[in-house]
Amino acid sequence: MEENKRKKREQNREHARQSRMKKRKRAEELIKEVRTLQSENKKLVESIKAKEKACAEIAGANNILRAQSAELVDRLNFLNSTI
Repeated sequence: MEENKRKKREQNREHARQSRMKKRKRAEELIKEVRTLQSENKKLVESIKAKEKACAEIAGANNILRAQSAELVDRLNFLNSTI
């Protein structure tokens, strides 16, 4: 009877130890995943900022081209009216 209790306690200890190890391993995996996701997020934020900058530059260039186009249309209309 005493031997059975001792074996049961040993099994419980071993199970508890394995459970703690499993929990610790899962926590380490989650920490690693968090670091990976943070790194990916940082890269995505940098990529978005670069694309926003490029978009702003293109929008500026587009505005210049529209102004030039309007000026050329005005000049063409003037030339057509003088002919």
